[in-house]
Amino acid sequence: MNLDISQVLPLLAKLDPGLTKEFLISTSIPLVLCSGGLISPFNAYDQGFPLSLFVIPIYNAICAWRGGTALSTSVLLYNGTISLHGLVQGIHMHTRKSNEVFVEQLNTHIINKSELFSYIRDGSMLVKVFNWLYVSGLMAAWNTIPYLYTMRGDGSSPTAVLGLSLVALGSIIQAVADHQKGKHKAIHGPESFCREGLYKWCRHPNYLGEMIFHLGIFISGFSLFTSVPRWLLFGTVPAFLGLSMFPIANDKAKRQADKYASDSNYKTYQSSVKKLVPYVW
Repeated sequence: MNLDISQVLPLLAKLDPGLTKEFLISTSIPLVLCSGGLISPFNAYDQGFPLSLFVIPIYNAICAWRGGTALSTSVLLYNGTISLHGLVQGIHMHTRKSNEVFVEQLNTHIINKSELFSYIRDGSMLVKVFNWLYVSGLMAAWNTIPYLYTMRGDGSSPTAVLGLSLVALGSIIQAVADHQKGKHKAIHGPESFCREGLYKWCRHPNYLGEMIFHLGIFISGFSLFTSVPRWLLFGTVPAFLGLSMFPIANDKAKRQADKYASDSNYKTYQSSVKKLVPYVW
């Protein structure tokens, strides 16, 4: 028997009464925006992911406004910061993919050497569909906290303010790190490594920024739910995306170590600067 929206909504209401039909529409947005993953696995990540970050907060805010919710300044800042983060990352991804040198390095150092990406790229349509559903499903689940944060209209609790602060901080760190790295490579060449600006403090500050961003989403949901288990349930995906920066940074560090194996300056940099968290790891 097929489930229609009227049947699905009671199931959602059991999880949280704020999950309405607008939430179902909101969660369907990534399915459309990540559909480029059916053509290439990187399209889902490089296009669908930032586009979803850009569009979803705007839709959430419009739904709340049309429903009569008085949106506080902090809620507007929260959604505006997430949307701006998606826009900046989308522009950054597009700029990188329009650079022939970057695309060549991407194919040489990542896609062709990654069994997973090669499998998705060269696999059957079923494999591509699974990848599309995986990425869009992550974004749909991630959206639960921002959606409820917006619909309830009040971001004045200490954890909501802390979450907003971390979301903004993470966005700024990632945008600045991407800009500094791009500027460095434009001046010194694509084969050089950046150790200026934020890269003095850790080797992958862009990943640090993204981790802080998702940590902010996770924390911002604490005041939304009546129980800690429910908060942890809805916060699983933001926490997962944040913590995934550790293995991603570790993999990037290994590839850079191979790439600059004969560069004594890089070895000095590697031994003196931590990978992701300054002075810690």
